[in-house]
Amino acid sequence: MSQQVHAGIDVSADSFAVAYELPGQALHETRLDNAPAGHRTLCRLLTRGGRPARVCLEATGSYSFDLALALHRTKGIEVMVVNPRVTTDVMRARRPRTKTDATDAVAILEFVQRMPVAPWQPTAP
Repeated sequence: MSQQVHAGIDVSADSFAVAYELPGQALHETRLDNAPAGHRTLCRLLTRGGRPARVCLEATGSYSFDLALALHRTKGIEVMVVNPRVTTDVMRARRPRTKTDATDAVAILEFVQRMPVAPWQPTAP
């Protein structure tokens, strides 16, 4: 069993939905403010106890950039930022009856659990 945490994040302007699985536990979901305090809370949650984490979020321009940077800068977190078209295809394959930020986060979680991670690197300043 992997000791790694996996997380999928659906980002919007004011908040983000997170679906994550801790080693040996069931699915957890939460919503945090898309602000520095929410970013720090997520980073602490994912790396608690020194666990490594693999995180995937969609590239949503200015909405996701600061969160991606915070995750990238946190030791132990491997972050992947993907084109929203990729995760849309995953969501279509799942055929959910409802479409919410939370269901999108779960689909992104499933994506990061199954696909090889292409680590995101921010552009040079």
